[in-house]
Amino acid sequence: MKRKNDTNTKDRILEEAIKLFRERGYDNVTVMQICDAAGITKRTFYYHYKSKDELISGVTDLTGVRAEKLISAMVNRKTNLGILWEIIHTYSRNTINMGPDLTMQVYISGFRSGKKGNFPQDTHMFDTAVQIIENARDSGEISNPANARDMAFILYDALRGITITWAAENGNFDLDAYYLKTLNTVLGSDYAPDEDLR
Repeated sequence: MKRKNDTNTKDRILEEAIKLFRERGYDNVTVMQICDAAGITKRTFYYHYKSKDELISGVTDLTGVRAEKLISAMVNRKTNLGILWEIIHTYSRNTINMGPDLTMQVYISGFRSGKKGNFPQDTHMFDTAVQIIENARDSGEISNPANARDMAFILYDALRGITITWAAENGNFDLDAYYLKTLNTVLGSDYAPDEDLR
């Protein structure tokens, strides 16, 4: 069992690596630069991560964990779509914070690994998103009568495509605006984030 200090060190390494990747580009950052930024030795780095490439899987896990932590903060939201938007918006913010280069590297690493994942069903928050969409449909917040699981599947796939395009185009469009348009188009809604802040 890892000690809390180990977890904090591992998280610090990841956070510092993300900052460096965003500033300099993934290919321009060395393990030694990450170690210097995190205030650790190479031995400590390799205790937590086998390689710089292994950090990429940590980036995707960190994003999912952050989204899951949001659930408790969303209790005061007034609508189901408000809750769903908070989840999607968290992914958008994390992607923007990582920057286009690191975001693209995350996808490239995933493609290279050859993992036969079950996207999007195995991703963080997918089942939660399905339940929220069912609740939104039952409460009349959305007009799309399709199966909630199918809508979530299409939504996740569309958002992934938008994210890859955003990264490939060096972040030259408003990711939040595209995510929101996709949410409303897929679900048949006219949700605006300000609705839940009134």
